[in-house]
Amino acid sequence: MEGQDFAINLLTPIHPSEVFALIEAGWNAERSLRLMLKTINGISAYDPVSRTPSAAYILAPEAHVADGRTRANRITAEEGSSRPLLRVYSSEKKPEDVLVSVRSRNHWFYIDDRDIDSKKAFSFLMIIMQLTAAQQEDRGPAVTIGAG
Repeated sequence: MEGQDFAINLLTPIHPSEVFALIEAGWNAERSLRLMLKTINGISAYDPVSRTPSAAYILAPEAHVADGRTRANRITAEEGSSRPLLRVYSSEKKPEDVLVSVRSRNHWFYIDDRDIDSKKAFSFLMIIMQLTAAQQEDRGPAVTIGAG
């Protein structure tokens, strides 16, 4: 899946019945909710101390921060802060011992193969992507009406 299909899939809301079906199937409820929701009944996807998204952490290259392409993302060791569920590292050189990697803007972004929590979260996200892709297929044909 790539391009427009990937963007549509990524932005498609996950039906609540599918969220709870995954939890009933044995997936960790807190982890599932942190990855799929912004907030529900007081469970927030944001770290209460640093007020940053706690589901994912991307170590942005300093050059990208300096160019204004993104903001710096720091992991805090403050008491009460939670470890991100998914860590994505970056490097100018091609990394070794990775689960998955992609090159963009002269940097490699990757998930370390030794990071068990990130590997589990990435696998879970792949399942979610399949669920939302199935939702797209179930919508039936698109009707186009001419405007002129």
